[in-house]
Amino acid sequence: MAGRSVPTHAANNSPRACPTCQGTGGHTITTRSNGKTAQSWQRCDDCKGTGTQGGGI
Repeated sequence: MAGRSVPTHAANNSPRACPTCQGTGGHTITTRSNGKTAQSWQRCDDCKGTGTQGGGI
């Protein structure tokens, strides 16, 4: 087998941006109560907040 190369499929195994959150890992939520505004971070459930999907073996 010397001299033969083994094909790799790195493109298929590479993580890619999560299609649900576009790679951000989540989004902000703005709430208003009694004239006050607050923002909080909502994690993306599909990628668990990582911003990526796919990859691995």
